[in-house]
Amino acid sequence: MLLANVKTITTWKGPSKTVSRKKLSFASPKKSGPKRKLPPMDEFLILCDGGITTDSSVTLAEIEMWRVGSLKQYLADRGLVKTGTIGEPCACVFSCIEVKSAVEHNKQLVRDYRDLLNVEGKVISDPNNIPSKLWRTEEESMADWPHVLISDIKEFYDGLSSDGVELSKRLLCEYKENKAYRYYSSG
Repeated sequence: MLLANVKTITTWKGPSKTVSRKKLSFASPKKSGPKRKLPPMDEFLILCDGGITTDSSVTLAEIEMWRVGSLKQYLADRGLVKTGTIGEPCACVFSCIEVKSAVEHNKQLVRDYRDLLNVEGKVISDPNNIPSKLWRTEEESMADWPHVLISDIKEFYDGLSSDGVELSKRLLCEYKENKAYRYYSSG
């Protein structure tokens, strides 16, 4: 039985009830009706909030025993191409077992964004949640900007290294040339 390869399934929700792992190979469509054997593919799929996922120990030979509809459903949940001969969807499913689903990827992006808001152990407020009426325009906030002159920038570059001196000279020359050109062009 293929169930021996499955490690992560604890329960399976069948058509009429949830059955335990010990009874996974048999599910009853009706409580009093005859028991039926589940298809091999159903022993490997787990329905969870992120879509259908599989046990990572599934081999290609086991995937080739899945029904075509199940292969297409697995690929559709991940937004992948569902067409091709039977070998192509099987190979695609086998390779995407390790690939995160779109839901898992979005959850990871949210976690990464929350980590950006954590600075030195303190969580700062999300700037995207600040109401637009609290944002200041550039003209209003320019009064709070520090006054920086070209001489301040030149002194900074002079203090870096010998490369800073060259950069400083070039910066000063370009500034003077552009300033003279602006005076000339403005009349």
